[in-house]
Amino acid sequence: MENEQKKYWFFGSKLNTALLLILIILMVIALKWMYQNQEFYRQNLGVKDEYQIPVGDTKYDGNPSEIVNTTYIYNKHGFTIEIPKSIIPYEVVNARGTRTDIFIGDSLIAYVTDASVWENNAQNSFTYKRDEKIGQTIFKVYQNGENEIYWFKQGQVGYYSGDKGLLQTFKFIGWPVSTVLPKYMGTMASGAGWPPIITTSSAIYSCTRSTPREGPTTL
Repeated sequence: MENEQKKYWFFGSKLNTALLLILIILMVIALKWMYQNQEFYRQNLGVKDEYQIPVGDTKYDGNPSEIVNTTYIYNKHGFTIEIPKSIIPYEVVNARGTRTDIFIGDSLIAYVTDASVWENNAQNSFTYKRDEKIGQTIFKVYQNGENEIYWFKQGQVGYYSGDKGLLQTFKFIGWPVSTVLPKYMGTMASGAGWPPIITTSSAIYSCTRSTPREGPTTL
């Protein structure tokens, strides 16, 4: 009796193993067929491709205009600079109107309308160290204690800041000639809101007024 049970158990286990192998083979064949005909399932079963997060180094091959910019160009006082959209600059003008402090986040860039006065003060107060190109502009670097001040001069105007990173996108562009009427070019005072330097690609014009003169003061 015991021998008979062992006999049936032996053949039963062999049969189960054979059936299991057959099922595995059928599953492999089915999966292979489904993979080869996956387009059929997408079209007939409404299966959509899902977005996959890229892994490793990736390269954007699309239209660059589709990339959302997180910065904008500040354009005022004869220069441009790129700053984050989350930052709104504010300005403080000194009592004489000769310097405008432009606060950009935690940084500051100052615009002065009389560069010679600033340079005279710098020679007495600071130590000149070197010329350094930052972005597209060459600045003079002055030492003020443990801090460095970056100074740029164009004609009668100048700009300075202690934040080197802020100046990476600084670019002097001047003022378009069209903002000043040529016949009054020698009569307009910078204190009246006119830029002290008006630049074109070929010339730099100085606009100053020593004595009042009749004529329009606004455009």
